[in-house]
Amino acid sequence: MALFPNDSNGDSASNFPQKTPEDFGIETARTKAVKRQALNVFAILVAIGLVLGAIMSIGVVKLINKLGLTEKPDRNAPIELFRK
Repeated sequence: MALFPNDSNGDSASNFPQKTPEDFGIETARTKAVKRQALNVFAILVAIGLVLGAIMSIGVVKLINKLGLTEKPDRNAPIELFRK
């Protein structure tokens, strides 16, 4: 039985991952492009979230006003729990 998943062929040199330029702190052009694209996608998603949040909040405020939930209740009116 193999101790490690890649140890089936007995070649111990192939078990270690190859070093890439990113491992040494060197950014390649591809790495910079991917980071820039990820930042752009994140910024677009944040902007969409803000716009949708603003639209939803306006709708909720209009609905609350339409239902009359912002008006002060009459203190002298009895509380009706069950309508008959």
